[in-house]
Amino acid sequence: MLRRRLASVLDRLGLIEHVLAHARWLPVLAYHRIRRGLDRFDQGVVDATPEALDWQLTELSRHFEVISCDQLLDGDVPPHAAMVTFDDGYRECITEALPVLERHGIPATFFVVTGDIAERRVFWWDRIAYALHETALEHIRMSYPKPLELDLTEGRERGIRTLLSVVKATPALDFSRFLRELYQRGEVPWTPQDERHWADVLVMSWDDVRALRDAGMQIGSHTRTHRILQNVPAEELADELRGSRDDLRRELSADVRVVSYPVGRPISGSPSVVAAVRDAGYTLGFSTGVHWLPKTTHSLDLARICLDPDITAPELRALLAHPAFAG
Repeated sequence: MLRRRLASVLDRLGLIEHVLAHARWLPVLAYHRIRRGLDRFDQGVVDATPEALDWQLTELSRHFEVISCDQLLDGDVPPHAAMVTFDDGYRECITEALPVLERHGIPATFFVVTGDIAERRVFWWDRIAYALHETALEHIRMSYPKPLELDLTEGRERGIRTLLSVVKATPALDFSRFLRELYQRGEVPWTPQDERHWADVLVMSWDDVRALRDAGMQIGSHTRTHRILQNVPAEELADELRGSRDDLRRELSADVRVVSYPVGRPISGSPSVVAAVRDAGYTLGFSTGVHWLPKTTHSLDLARICLDPDITAPELRALLAHPAFAG
């Protein structure tokens, strides 16, 4: 709330516009789902409605020239440049985001989870949210990966965030075992037919991904199964990274060189992960969080800005003006 008030005051004084006119960094926006209303899946990845995306891209275009990852890799970076990215591979990318991007003439990069697309799987965080929204129980007791009792009497979102935190903090997590226990303990049915049905509702197909490419959008890797790379055993990193790149090469007949990291976790503090990303053939990698990003930087750990669904126009302008506003 304080940041919103500060942005509003600075905006009314014209200070944000002044800073924007002299911006010397490369803001990169990161989106996930674009949709109206609520559903039984993870609302934490809903970043904007189509209408909000429209005004946000209008604002971005007023101050910056939006470039692609290829332009950044080639060093073709204009004085006031910005980028737009989408993670995961939700169907709203093709049904909601693409029409808005085309209307604005803006290129974007879509980082997709190749294994879930190929095998028609619901993303693991959406499986967690679905289980907690669908259970009739008020308490769920888990034993894996550690003993845990979820109290759902004060709402389901807290339980969802708790389980997401457990996943993110557990090395070498057996996702199949974890989800199987959650659904059993929560007494929530889930069949292969349910998996396929909801994957078709939520997750893009390869035809959708090719349609994005054919519309002039760029496709990147978001790994094969969206496991947090720092938690993946060293011998399995190649499958997550190189395997995803191979999937994209096979389906798109293209050499993909860009990747974004699951849950946006930076990799610079994990030398083994940095080496695995480099060995897999990537030359540009994106995390989330904000730091000063000179336009000439080519790196495997470039930061992006995630937007709150209720962000105001002054807040967005402040975020675009300087990374300090996003800290």
